[in-house]
Amino acid sequence: MAAERALERKNNSFEKEMAKYEHHKKKMAEKKAKAENKAAKAADWDAWRQDKREKNEAARAQRKQEKKDRKAANKAAKELKKVQYYQ
Repeated sequence: MAAERALERKNNSFEKEMAKYEHHKKKMAEKKAKAENKAAKAADWDAWRQDKREKNEAARAQRKQEKKDRKAANKAAKELKKVQYYQ
């Protein structure tokens, strides 16, 4: 029983340390990406801005398409309900 609890504590401690490590690794990757973005922005601002605009437009178009798809699905579901009701 004591050995099981000790093993469980050790596993929990290991999981916590791994979570801390993964968090630290993620933060370092974010810092690196931020520094690279800042350097690219400083090097050629116009190209950086154009790239950012294109990414934003693509994201906006994707959200718009998803909204259209949801609306169409809801309309189809409503129509199906109506047909089933009258049968």
